[in-house]
Amino acid sequence: MTAPIRLLVTRPLPQGQEFAAALAARWPDRFDPVFWPLLHIEQEPAPLELEGVQALMFTSANGVAAFARASDRRDLPALCVGEGTAEAARRAGLAAESADGDAGALARLAAAAWLPGGGDLLHVRGRDSAGDLAGALRAEGIGVREVILYSARATGSVPPDITALLAEGGIDAVTLFSPRSARILAAFAVEAAGAGRGWALDRASAIAISPAAAAPLTGLGFARIITAPRPDRAGMLAALDGLAPMRP
Repeated sequence: MTAPIRLLVTRPLPQGQEFAAALAARWPDRFDPVFWPLLHIEQEPAPLELEGVQALMFTSANGVAAFARASDRRDLPALCVGEGTAEAARRAGLAAESADGDAGALARLAAAAWLPGGGDLLHVRGRDSAGDLAGALRAEGIGVREVILYSARATGSVPPDITALLAEGGIDAVTLFSPRSARILAAFAVEAAGAGRGWALDRASAIAISPAAAAPLTGLGFARIITAPRPDRAGMLAALDGLAPMRP
């Protein structure tokens, strides 16, 4: 019997656990997930003004969770970057539509859905946000507001059990769901190597959600770096399809 693939999941909890559950549902017993959240999510105490808003925009499930904590309103439609975010919005009680892509796809969906004179679109986002979704839509004459309801903070040092697995080559693959997470991982890897405690990654694969997330991983010693065919959970699952353990 083939040993399960030991997969290091670096996504913030609980999204990392939800991703592991999706893996188990699709491929029972094929993956052995271990968790090292490189970021943790904190709610920001920002005022949330919904008067004059015709629809919400979400670029992550973290934004959905932050909105659900900040407001009891569930009557506004949600325009979401991908199906995973849309699923989170539906679980929160919102009527959601997925752009099935990246921020550019969400901008196109929002432009098509916007009703002139019906109010602004509200982008619920984190403090560190890639791209300028609001700016792109404003350039098209669309009314957009932004509210920062959460921030993603680095979790700190490498847990001892993860350090041991990385040092002994006990990890088959690492998933990176954002460029920022990839940069944090790379910084830890460089620090470990500089201290003479380098990680054994020569039999491990790095699975990156986008080219921007793959870029910081170059030169760290991974056997291969695989970029997801699309920047969402479905793309990450597709990138993991066919992966086999490289450990002896």
